[in-house]
Amino acid sequence: MAKRICILGAGGHAKVCFDTAVAAGWTVEAVIAPAGDGDPAVFGPCLFTGDEAAAHQRFDRDIPWLIGLGDLAIRRRLAALAGTLGRGLATLTHPSAVVSASARLGDGVLVGPRAVVNASAEVAANAILNSGCIVEHDAKVGANSHIAPGAVILGGAEVGDDVLIGGGAVILPGVSVGHGALVAAGAVVARPLDAGARVAGVPAARITSRGAGR
Repeated sequence: MAKRICILGAGGHAKVCFDTAVAAGWTVEAVIAPAGDGDPAVFGPCLFTGDEAAAHQRFDRDIPWLIGLGDLAIRRRLAALAGTLGRGLATLTHPSAVVSASARLGDGVLVGPRAVVNASAEVAANAILNSGCIVEHDAKVGANSHIAPGAVILGGAEVGDDVLIGGGAVILPGVSVGHGALVAAGAVVARPLDAGARVAGVPAARITSRGAGR
């Protein structure tokens, strides 16, 4: 029997989730657009313009959700809501991705096109491994974190919860990134980062603008 899924959100990241689900052979029961947004040309009859509560009532409660929004605060809220409702979170891997048999993926993880998760890596619940990123051997990615396209988490590095690693950024081997940190696009992190740190550049240095790297 085909695997079924509902995707929460109908913006850009939801499109990636939708395409990944279709490519992986899943049946998308609904793309849930609480604000009535979403592109019918992309989502077609799957588009459901109701909120999460309405979707919970409308669709089989055995169908897991995948959170198709990139905002980390919203992702955390929706993951908590799913838990409250007794909904499972789907773990979805694009068929072009490479995931080692010894890697561990938590519930709700998206592994995007051409992403790589190497031996003994660990990725916690509700994280995004976006297109073409690499999580090397023995590295760890925390819950609700987003590794943007082309970013590289090298061997033994550890990324905390609620972290945004910008596109093309590199976390060097064994380096830790604290919870809630932001690493701007293209940065190279060579030293441990405290919780909430915001860094950019090569080598990475502290910045003050939250908008950098998005």
